[in-house]
Amino acid sequence: MALSGDTDEVQDENLLAASVVLRFYEELDVPLVGADDETYLQGTVFFLAAQAKEAVKERGLRNAAFWVGIRQKVHTAFITQLSIRLDFSCFTGSIYKTMESTDDSTWANRIVLLCAEVLSFCYGENGHSLNHYSELLEFSEDWYRCKPPSFSPIYHQAPDSSKQEVFPQIWFMGDCHVIAIQHWHLARILLAAFDPRVPRMGPNQKKAPATIEAEIKHHVFNLCGIGFSNKAAPGPITACMGVSMCGDRVTDKFEQAALLDVLIKTEELQALSTQKAQYQLREAWNYQEAADFHE
Repeated sequence: MALSGDTDEVQDENLLAASVVLRFYEELDVPLVGADDETYLQGTVFFLAAQAKEAVKERGLRNAAFWVGIRQKVHTAFITQLSIRLDFSCFTGSIYKTMESTDDSTWANRIVLLCAEVLSFCYGENGHSLNHYSELLEFSEDWYRCKPPSFSPIYHQAPDSSKQEVFPQIWFMGDCHVIAIQHWHLARILLAAFDPRVPRMGPNQKKAPATIEAEIKHHVFNLCGIGFSNKAAPGPITACMGVSMCGDRVTDKFEQAALLDVLIKTEELQALSTQKAQYQLREAWNYQEAADFHE
């Protein structure tokens, strides 16, 4: 990625697209949880930063590659629990910060951007301002309430416990709808986990953790339901992100087995190594077989 330091080449949209593709293959070569030297991600960071202002205004290859790059950064930041290095000021006044009527792709990118901003709020160094949190929460609520009809499921079926079902079936019309709603769930998981309004003392202090745990579990189970109800390739991988980071909160043995199955099936379908994530969950749940796993 030596070109990422060249002031002329760093503006080349073709190189941005190439770095995003290389990062995609790099992601497939590293485990869901574990070592990731982020060689091509670092190059993508330079291209994203250099081309952000143009990408936000344009359509075409640069814009498409830019948003794929943002999603890659979101996924890495969510797993590593790190802030996203991006100057969000380039989005100020753009269509991505409004609820104006627009095409589905732009509407989906709005929630991807919000997810990136929430990650920076949670893991950044600027503290957890209540006003900032309220703005992020309000945007997530407005986005979901105002979303076009195309973002509503074409089929929704709650899990049937008599059939040993844990996750709902939630079908969407297209890939961008799957990506958008899953990123909305990721954002809501983070907003629940880092809610500065949670009482530290008083009569409601004991109730707050249980409420947060239930909300996070709801979003994780919906991530899994969406991921395996649709044919969109990123769906199961995004579901695994939620499982690997929040699955330890689940205490029911049957539900734990279902979450492990998500990791196992995704490895079979997507060739994404989830062995480390499986081991960490088994260990967190105190599974007997955890000791039998060898990295």
